[in-house]
Amino acid sequence: MKVLKLLGHALLSILCLALLLGVPFSRTDYFKGLLTGNTDAVSSATGLIDAPSGSYIVLINNSLHTPEKLSEWTEFFTGGDYSYIMEDISCSVSESDPGALNMAESFQSKLSKKQMPIESANGTLLLSRADAGLFDIIIMSTEYAEANSASSAYSGDVTVLYVGGEEA
Repeated sequence: MKVLKLLGHALLSILCLALLLGVPFSRTDYFKGLLTGNTDAVSSATGLIDAPSGSYIVLINNSLHTPEKLSEWTEFFTGGDYSYIMEDISCSVSESDPGALNMAESFQSKLSKKQMPIESANGTLLLSRADAGLFDIIIMSTEYAEANSASSAYSGDVTVLYVGGEEA
């Protein structure tokens, strides 16, 4: 009789402990990701987002990166073979260029969490900052660049990469 009572207390204690730890865990993003299958077993990273179709221009401000990091970012943005990049980068896109935002999110999904925050800005302000060299990375579609005469931003200490299509 005493053994049965002890077993009942042990089971009740285990059940309470499972509820105390299990309910908060089931509300986390990690657990939801496990259920949806958008994670991998090693890093729990979200799945990669496919790059949108079209041609895009990536402007990299050379003055903010060492030559080694610049070559790593160039490999990354052109789809080459790159290793883990130990540098954060800030990406700017125009709020009136949805294709560029999709492309930036595609690049962001290949990096670790919060390594490339994306900032949407007014198109005129973005091009003004590009002309003054006050940016880290700018992504824009070639159509947007042609419509807004963004070629002035290509001059100076800037690396221009054409991604996803033919060079403009």
